[in-house]
Amino acid sequence: MPIETVLRTKGTLLDVARLREIYGGTSGTELNYKSDTSALILQNGHEKLIDSLSKSFLCALTAELTFCLPKELEKSKAFLKNTDLLDFPELEIV
Repeated sequence: MPIETVLRTKGTLLDVARLREIYGGTSGTELNYKSDTSALILQNGHEKLIDSLSKSFLCALTAELTFCLPKELEKSKAFLKNTDLLDFPELEIV
């Protein structure tokens, strides 16, 4: 996925609001909100580009995202190695 998929200004995938969008309407109030993203998937051992994938459904299906940090950043900000960027405590969709 492009990095913009997780940027706050584009309607980050890392926001519980994306899950609410599954059930109705777009809550994208971010400045440059995009409700979908492209993604590179592996299908039958071959890479395939998906041009448009809903961030709402992608958010619901995503169990974990892994960010590769530059070595310099890992050394200077060691806490990032064990940081949980997102949690859905007691999510209730009404």
